[in-house]
Amino acid sequence: MVRSVSPAVEPAIEFLRERVTRAPNTVIVLGSGLSGVAEEIADPLRIPYAEIPGFPRTTVAGHQGALLFGVWNGVEVAVMQGRFHFYEGWTLEDMAVAPRVLRALGADRILLTNAAGAIRPDLQAGDLMLIPDHLNLMFRGPVFEGPTSGDAPSGHAQAGGTQAGDTVSGDSFPGGAFPGDLPRNQAVRNGMIHGRASGAPASDGVLIPAWGEWNETGGIGGSPYDAAAGEVVREVAAEMGIPLKAGIYTGVTGPSFETPAEILMLRQLGGDAVGMSTVPEALIARALGMKTLAISCITNDAPSADRGELTHAEVLEVAARASERMTDLIRELLPRFAAL
Repeated sequence: MVRSVSPAVEPAIEFLRERVTRAPNTVIVLGSGLSGVAEEIADPLRIPYAEIPGFPRTTVAGHQGALLFGVWNGVEVAVMQGRFHFYEGWTLEDMAVAPRVLRALGADRILLTNAAGAIRPDLQAGDLMLIPDHLNLMFRGPVFEGPTSGDAPSGHAQAGGTQAGDTVSGDSFPGGAFPGDLPRNQAVRNGMIHGRASGAPASDGVLIPAWGEWNETGGIGGSPYDAAAGEVVREVAAEMGIPLKAGIYTGVTGPSFETPAEILMLRQLGGDAVGMSTVPEALIARALGMKTLAISCITNDAPSADRGELTHAEVLEVAARASERMTDLIRELLPRFAAL
């Protein structure tokens, strides 16, 4: 289903189109302490978020808050130096702005990086971890606006990570979704969505997915992360001799770090690492039809009885040390990811 772009992001799109001369192929989102990756781009066009109409602002140390456009290893990229988090007060609508704008500019794939804490005992500070799937313990799904035409059943909303008017993939809700025929009141009772009265502002809640964007069975699909891209990452890492682990990323809202009891709970749920980002962006990007890939930098071992208190400064320090290996991996990965 193809629609024109929602007016909510048109000012940002027009602003960037006046300044960006070549369409990006791949979006790279840099997590805490990983902004050094952007130094690889020769003569980039740098645009602070604060200058882009309608863009949120970054408020967390280690997130510089700028978009970089340029070429890295032969691939046109848009690099996000900094992302947006629930604990900063941003909403799902805010988090969706950048992917929606960059998708409209031409990007059709996204590489998400993050700093994550270990849950699984064999993960150690400094490890790189491929994310093949996630646990969404943010208890939100990125779907916002109601339909603009009369072809939606009553109580259904516009498709995920989007607003009315976006181009939406026909396979919009792989993982983290729920069946399109689930009654709205049942979904609310189950805690799967935040309800809002018909006609209420989108910022007042998150609605259930659209009426026609489900897989053929109408049920829950697979992971939002592209399996073929994941295999490419494994191949590139092996060729380069870069140790790469894989694990389930657990997304929580933060801002506090997890207690040992919470880590034990998350381990029992099946999580291997935990962080406060990535899940909304992955679901939004997948809903927009973008090939989605994610890699974590593990910044701390799983909590133990003899471990001291974790600080954000420690997270940034470990991420900075691992940044070189992350940069090397992404550099070699990019051309193959772009060609998928």
